[in-house]
Amino acid sequence: ADRLSSGSDTGEQSLMARSHGLIALGRLDEALQSVSRFTFGALRSAVAFESRRHLISASVDVLMGNAGGLRSAAKCEIRAQAQGATLWASVARVYAASSGSSTFGSAIQRQIEDDLAVVSVCADIVACHLDWLGGPTLQAVESEIRRRPERWRSPLRRVVAELTGPAQAAAAKLLDEVGTHEDVVLLRKAAKAARGGQFPPAAGRGLSRRLAPRVFVEDLGRIEVVIGERLIEGSAIRRKVLALLAFLLTRTGFAATRDEVLEAMWPDLEPGTAQNSLNQTVYFLRRVFEPQFSEDITPGYVGQDGETLWLDKDLVNSRSRRCRDLVAQATAPADPAVVMELARSYRGKFALDFLYEDWAGHYRDSLHAAYLRVVETSLRADTDSGQYERGIQLAQVATEAEPEAEELQLALTRLYRLSGSLAAAAEQYQSYARTQRDLGLEPEPFEQL
Repeated sequence: ADRLSSGSDTGEQSLMARSHGLIALGRLDEALQSVSRFTFGALRSAVAFESRRHLISASVDVLMGNAGGLRSAAKCEIRAQAQGATLWASVARVYAASSGSSTFGSAIQRQIEDDLAVVSVCADIVACHLDWLGGPTLQAVESEIRRRPERWRSPLRRVVAELTGPAQAAAAKLLDEVGTHEDVVLLRKAAKAARGGQFPPAAGRGLSRRLAPRVFVEDLGRIEVVIGERLIEGSAIRRKVLALLAFLLTRTGFAATRDEVLEAMWPDLEPGTAQNSLNQTVYFLRRVFEPQFSEDITPGYVGQDGETLWLDKDLVNSRSRRCRDLVAQATAPADPAVVMELARSYRGKFALDFLYEDWAGHYRDSLHAAYLRVVETSLRADTDSGQYERGIQLAQVATEAEPEAEELQLALTRLYRLSGSLAAAAEQYQSYARTQRDLGLEPEPFEQL
């Protein structure tokens, strides 16, 4: 800033750019100092230079509530119109109309009809008076804010931090929608300070949830937890914490009563001791997802009240749940694409980390049986209808997850033979026969398949 000179086009253009940036950041005192260095009336080669100089100066005065700011903005509109600078005339009109709700609403409505994008050029003043807008006018402005959130975040933040009442509440509602992580703390602080009124009491919490990285638990085979782009091996998580996570994944809606959790996790402990263990385990599970967990600020992947414990279904999903959903979709006659997606998604039995836990056994066995039923039914349908190539592709994918499943091996052998791939059929049969003999069983003769 010290090196900028107002004695040339380039120097004063730089001062104007700096002033624009300071206004957008809400640093109005610095913007005023920058504007004071303008050389008003000096000839410049850039188009509408004088209009822009006066408009920036008027904008700072209006935003700071300085006397004469509105009159200066009105003069800017006249000057810009005379120079044919219609964009700057439109901006000046919006600033000049900010004396009251009626004139401001009319100016914004006119601008929406002419060119909605100009509302974003005026974001700094519009953000201060969102509460003056309503109906279709407000809806159009909200649409523009969602379209260009980067332009609006700083003005909205300034209003939330510095104003009170309806204007603050209106800005908070939109910042809660288009803000970034840094805005969560600002919104929660403002909500506590407002203590009711029109200010949305949950402001910041919805934003925190929308921006939260989604969790996907790879719970078929050995467990892994994927949080956004971060992968956590199950072995890196305390065993009881991992067990509690896996247990909740087996429950409908990822929710269980406190007694169900205690009975499954700590059946041999006294109730008081078991409850303490549960509370500690929940503490550590929350910090798997949110190392800096705060009940008021962080999104809350794990919920707990007096009687219930749950995982947030909007933030957490699992491989096994995805497969269960695909099984539910695969109603007869099953869509082959759904069955193939199921086969590709299923990567083995549930939670091998807890192979001998009773609470995991029923869920593991029921999912595995449902998966095999859908795949085997589809393979029989493909065999009967002559869709051998499609059946072969499905059987190949399915046997990767279940290489020792007798029905899948037999189905693949039959499909190879029926499609004319006799060498592949013979090799697949040898694999099937070897598996059967390892189990002490006699395989069916190849000729009878």
